[in-house]
Amino acid sequence: MESEIEFLEHRLQILEKNINAPVKFDTDERGRFYLRFEDSPSIEHAYIREAHLIKKLLAQAKEGKVNRALAGWHQFLFDELRKHHEHYKKMQEKYDEWSSLPFPTRIDIPEPPHPPDLEIRDIQNDNWIVDETLLDLIKDMRSRLSKWMASSD
Repeated sequence: MESEIEFLEHRLQILEKNINAPVKFDTDERGRFYLRFEDSPSIEHAYIREAHLIKKLLAQAKEGKVNRALAGWHQFLFDELRKHHEHYKKMQEKYDEWSSLPFPTRIDIPEPPHPPDLEIRDIQNDNWIVDETLLDLIKDMRSRLSKWMASSD
């Protein structure tokens, strides 16, 4: 049976190979160059974020406790994000109302402040920006881990 730690190490190797890989361009039927989707900066940022999460898991979670750690982190971060959204609800509503105005009207009205991101500092003093994307990443990692463990049985 393959281990959870092996899964994390295998996934980290894949990510590190893709992070800072040379940017590849493709051409369309007219000969125009464009950046491949897999090499976009947002995809690379997601790889970096996932690699950071895996390194944290490797440092903190022991064999057999990785899925449990992910579940606990997901629940804690979900609760914190919900509290954050509730706290800044009125500010978000004002911003959403302003951004839904048509451009000619919106240009004459000052932009209201946008709610700040939720930042959490962990035990190792690392800052984490908690958003739906991070929660989805944790869910996805749990799903991949479950499939990995099921395929090794």
